[in-house]
Amino acid sequence: MKAVQLREAVPADAPALLRIEEQCFVTDRIKPRQMRYLLTRARALNLVADSDARAVAYLSCLTPVRTDRPARLYSLAVAPDFRRRGLAFALLERLVDDLCERGYRRLRLEVRVGDRRTQALYQRFGFRELSRIEAYYEDGEAALRMGTTLPAR
Repeated sequence: MKAVQLREAVPADAPALLRIEEQCFVTDRIKPRQMRYLLTRARALNLVADSDARAVAYLSCLTPVRTDRPARLYSLAVAPDFRRRGLAFALLERLVDDLCERGYRRLRLEVRVGDRRTQALYQRFGFRELSRIEAYYEDGEAALRMGTTLPAR
């Protein structure tokens, strides 16, 4: 595997990130307008993993103005050809570091009830189930809301 570089996303990344969305999700995809907003105007931390100067994974995390409120992992996606290489772990590790540096103490997310592999990844970062949300996704599947307390820095 070629070396992977992590960096903050820029608006010009939108087409590549939308391609990753399309490859990874059948429903509940981020729309082009939403992606532009996330990359330009939202209070968000957007990270990209590049391999050979090509975006192959990304995450988007919403960051409230007040750091005593939880940040929310909005989306995490890894292109199919680059899965099982630690990219999601690396992106999450960088996210936690960046959030801690900015003073955030909590992080939350939603994940499909049936997605045990992703739940296990999140559990490695200390996430625990907070609640279950029925019919959360467009296809009717329920979600688990998970949260973790970030390490103090």
